[in-house]
Amino acid sequence: MQRSRIKALKIYNSSFYLRQEIESNHGLGILVGGRFSKIAFELSYLSSTHDVTFLGAKGEADYNMVNLGFKYFFSADKRFQPNLLFGLCVPRLVVKDGSSDGTVGGDATFNGFGLNIGSGIAYYFNPRVSISGGVIYRWISYGSAEGVSGGSK
Repeated sequence: MQRSRIKALKIYNSSFYLRQEIESNHGLGILVGGRFSKIAFELSYLSSTHDVTFLGAKGEADYNMVNLGFKYFFSADKRFQPNLLFGLCVPRLVVKDGSSDGTVGGDATFNGFGLNIGSGIAYYFNPRVSISGGVIYRWISYGSAEGVSGGSK
């Protein structure tokens, strides 16, 4: 199983956030969008829950993200249509009991910004109905954290 790491051993306003190992997991999402010839836009919301390990303790994290993506289709007049995706994302990660001020523990909330790049292919059954698949590489930076002693950047 793939793991992602948050490098979050930082001190903000007398709180510290523990370096966590977050297990990958499946989630749910919703997407709306529109297409104009070779260009399409998509707005999506994704949500998932993950198991977390920090300092040997098991925990849970909630992950939510809003994406705004733009696709360019190379062969807009064919049934098989390869495409490139570029976009922005705004992630939010809440780690339950992932913050402490040394005496009291509480949730840690990480907010960030990211960039998406990807490619895919769509098969059009008719001009309005298709099935598609693709891969996305997502670069994310968490620029702010909030815990038991408040938030900081």
